[in-house]
Amino acid sequence: MMPKFRAWLKEEQEMQDVLAFDTRGHSFLGIEGTHVTVEGWCDVFEVGKQAELMQSTGLKDKNNKEVYQGDIIRCISGCLHEVIWLEKYDGMFLGGMPMWYLSRVNNGYCWTGKEEIIGNIYENPELLEVE
Repeated sequence: MMPKFRAWLKEEQEMQDVLAFDTRGHSFLGIEGTHVTVEGWCDVFEVGKQAELMQSTGLKDKNNKEVYQGDIIRCISGCLHEVIWLEKYDGMFLGGMPMWYLSRVNNGYCWTGKEEIIGNIYENPELLEVE
């Protein structure tokens, strides 16, 4: 299965699905609007300057919504956490692979599927400030 991505468009202040990357991975195609079909036109955005990319974790929340990097999750104990990508954990790779984590969570937390997406760091940054 190919990894899925979405992007936060900085100037437009909106989220878009990513259709494809260029060969260098510095830009991507995004659908203009939310209900445009394949026959519709696409825009090209430069990663970092115009947009921030977020990869899907492959996990789903309790409402069957796909969980992406940058999402804000309410865990089973009611606390709020950002979904983050960590290359290292305590100075070593776990199983040789970088991994997805929830920020500020205790070691040993295991995804249950009962967690809930309540926003993301771009559209709802205030949610993490409250914690």
